[in-house]
Amino acid sequence: GVPAKGDGLEFAVLAMGDRSYPHFCRAGGMFLKAFEEVLGKAPLVDMVEVDQEDWDAIDGWTESVKAALAGHDELGAPAAENEATEDYLVEAILSGNDNGGRSHVNETYTRENPLLARVAAKKLLTKMTGAPDDNETEQVDIDISGSGMKYTPGDALGVIALNCPDEVEELLIALASDGSETVKVPPSAGKAPGETCSFKQALLEYGDLRSVKPELLQLFVQSCTDPSQQARGQDLLQSSNGKRSQALLDYLASRHLIDIVHDFAAGFLEPETLVDNLRPLTARYYSISSSQRANPGIVTLTVAVVRYEQHGKSRKGVATCYLRDRLAVGDQVKIFVSRNSNFRLPAEARTPIIMIGPGTGIAPFRGFIQERLCKSNEGDEAMDCEQNLLFFGSRHHNRDFLYERELEECAKSRQLQLFTAFSRDQPDKVYVQTRLLEEKAKLWSLLCDGAHVYICGDANRMAGQVHDTLVDVIASEGARSQEEAKLFLQNLEQEHKYQRDVWAT
Repeated sequence: GVPAKGDGLEFAVLAMGDRSYPHFCRAGGMFLKAFEEVLGKAPLVDMVEVDQEDWDAIDGWTESVKAALAGHDELGAPAAENEATEDYLVEAILSGNDNGGRSHVNETYTRENPLLARVAAKKLLTKMTGAPDDNETEQVDIDISGSGMKYTPGDALGVIALNCPDEVEELLIALASDGSETVKVPPSAGKAPGETCSFKQALLEYGDLRSVKPELLQLFVQSCTDPSQQARGQDLLQSSNGKRSQALLDYLASRHLIDIVHDFAAGFLEPETLVDNLRPLTARYYSISSSQRANPGIVTLTVAVVRYEQHGKSRKGVATCYLRDRLAVGDQVKIFVSRNSNFRLPAEARTPIIMIGPGTGIAPFRGFIQERLCKSNEGDEAMDCEQNLLFFGSRHHNRDFLYERELEECAKSRQLQLFTAFSRDQPDKVYVQTRLLEEKAKLWSLLCDGAHVYICGDANRMAGQVHDTLVDVIASEGARSQEEAKLFLQNLEQEHKYQRDVWAT
């Protein structure tokens, strides 16, 4: 049953997340507050927030929980009263209202039960010149007609990709295997218990060949018969007070499985053991760049293709190169919708929107614009450009201005106000932040009129810089202090008028 006060249960919370996201570790805080209210007591130890895989923080929290449990019989001090400040996301969770999270409707197609859909069209959106700063971005249209799949502008599409066959072959050669060995399908694949497949299929479909677990490295080192390789591995695996070394974390962060196999070639693992110790190959998510109202049978993705050099080797993005290089028109791909109820157009079609999306951050806004155009065409009132502002940026106008013709046609017909920034087309770099400051009076006027603000794109730098620029705009035009301007943005967020869909690259 549901735990309650007086049950004698203890609890502790370790919150894990990515600090580049706007609600970093917020779920952990929600669980902490819920446990405190339901059980009427404080946690065994303070909640710790972990940024990605910070093993020092994780191990430290684990040790503190162990110590608290060891002295559990001596515990018994009354729980301190928790006077947490009000938080609209916490209140939403506790009240059962999931407006702050993901919707649970339309789950016909899921990660475990995806739609097998056909690629309808592909188009390279950027001009490739061979220059080092080329961007390779592709539009992929996927046919979902007759499937019953539904999506809303702002949602993401989950794509279940396969590992590159050439990389799998290289790995099998390095492992001295022909790939025919029988292994159990990993539980993460969602298959029936005990189902088997070939070793090659497991590597192609189910295992993450990029992010290697320390436990798998340890198995290679333990099986290694070369003294120098074994010594190197043992140095990496050496721990201090039970904590993994920074050298190990740095090593694994930039190595793929094939690198581990080459570095410890004298080691040998049975195929079953190797598969058991791989991380699962996870779905990749892309903001949908179309409106189902505009084209009912198509869902569109705008994909920045990932290619780079590392340790003298060419690397490829798992899903981006799967979509770009290996899927042709007519081929099938496994997909499902990931709902994002926290990134939605205003209910009122005439409410002004300010969209800020450099690079592939344009994706959801293309869907927003299509949606609003369709609603305008279906109604009596034409869409006014004052209602739709888009700030788009890229490096070069003539090489990576995504959807240039579409956007300029909308601007020419006064359905959209378009502001562009091409950072490398002039000596002084110009970014979307520059354009925001140039239009600060207009932005402030729209915010006062109830405009909604949206940011989509890179979380590492852009999203934070745009946020700071918006604070400066509000402070300047609204005659507020920096703290008051930050509070103004926070209130917009709580009213769902300031929404961000950002990702770390």
